[in-house]
Amino acid sequence: MTPLSLAILSIVVGIFPLLIAGMAKAIATSLGGTLSEADCEECMLFGRDISPILYRMFVFAWLSMFTLGLGMLGVMGAIVWALLS
Repeated sequence: MTPLSLAILSIVVGIFPLLIAGMAKAIATSLGGTLSEADCEECMLFGRDISPILYRMFVFAWLSMFTLGLGMLGVMGAIVWALLS
């Protein structure tokens, strides 16, 4: 592993929950529903309501409170590693 690969991995891990939440919001919007942390309207896909799945995906963004900090630590560690090597 190199410092650059550690930095890239840290950034991906850090923003992963936000990507999942954004994907849920995009799917709900494209299906004509509304999605918020309070509730999700009915989102029909191929005759099936997928709003509970989209709601869980959207609330997954709360995990970013931990992963963003972990990603920042990884990036700082990669910078220190690159400066010392």
